This record gives sequence, structure tokens and C-alpha cells, in this order.
Amino acid sequence: MRALFVPLRTEYFNQFADGSKSIEYRRHTRQWTAKHCYPGRLVMLSHGYSGRRLSAVIEHFEVRVMDSEVYGPQAELSLIHLRLVPATPSQTESIDPTSLDFAP
Repeated sequence: MRALFVPLRTEYFNQFADGSKSIEYRRHTRQWTAKHCYPGRLVMLSHGYSGRRLSAVIEHFEVRVMDSEVYGPQAELSLIHLRLVPATPSQTESIDPTSLDFAP
């Protein structure tokens, strides 16, 4: 499975880069489901579509209905819990989940 590509606005990319953000919120649509956002899958966080990149791995996925400044009141959102990982030579393959330490 290829890495999940997640383009981000500058403020959100910088929050991931400095460690102050670890959950990405997306509207729960067919691309942002448990089928595509499963624990252990490699994620490529991108500053926009062609900017700087960070590698992360999905630790947990959940769906919640919640109020959001971005998506509005009572929006059904996918919460993708991420942990940054060192870049690997091949950014297109999944990481073997058995090789990861999932301790907080």
C-alpha cells in the first residue's frame, strides 16, 4: 500500500513539525475512512502539494461527530492520530506495524 498523502496548510504543517499537533481532522468521506487510515500505515504530510514533507505513521483512527471551526457544527470527522517517524529511502511503502513502538 502506498503512503497516504496529506497536504496541509502552513499553520497545520508547522504544528506537526514542532510537535504541537498529532491529530489530523478531515471530513469523514470515502477517502478518510478506516479502510484507508489504518494503524501502521505510512503518511506523507506535505506543506501544500509541493512543499516540504514529513513522514508519520497512523497510530489510531476514529470517527466523531463534533463542532469544528473549519467544518462547522456537528460535522462527522475522521480523527487520524499520527506519530512522526524518520524519513525512509522509499516514501511510498507502508511501515511494518510490528516494527513500531506504539507506546505513548
